[in-house]
Amino acid sequence: MPGTFSITEARGFFKRRTFLHLPWPIYKGDANWVPPLLVQVKQNLDVRRNPFYRHARIKLFLAHRNGRPAGRIAAVIDESHNTFRNEKTCFFGFFECINDRDTAAALLEAVRQYAAAQGMDTLTGPLSPSLNHECATLVEGFDSPPQVMMPYNPPY
Repeated sequence: MPGTFSITEARGFFKRRTFLHLPWPIYKGDANWVPPLLVQVKQNLDVRRNPFYRHARIKLFLAHRNGRPAGRIAAVIDESHNTFRNEKTCFFGFFECINDRDTAAALLEAVRQYAAAQGMDTLTGPLSPSLNHECATLVEGFDSPPQVMMPYNPPY
């Protein structure tokens, strides 16, 4: 897709709000998409109140194309997981993207670069933000709504 393109960290009120609300325009018109409860997503991302972040850290990224939000992704490093498994894994999650391979690749590359800068050597996902929350990607069954705690994403 031609035009201007950027990946930025989703810091500050307005960028975080954009991060939270990004799925709505992506799924507009998709009768099988069940919107998440925003309060629950906010709780999952709240580093001050969510006990998960006592042993993990998260960085949120937004993609913009021609000045409009085009995708989002989170990088999560769970120190407890890495210590227990003797790994250097960075998880990615909260992934949503328009139907554009370049945007998807740039978001994953942002996580890869962050992970490498943090000394991580493996990427795993999607987990939002951990195995105890929503995880995986839908690969079939796009013609019906998801079940509880199961992901739903566009076929692309």
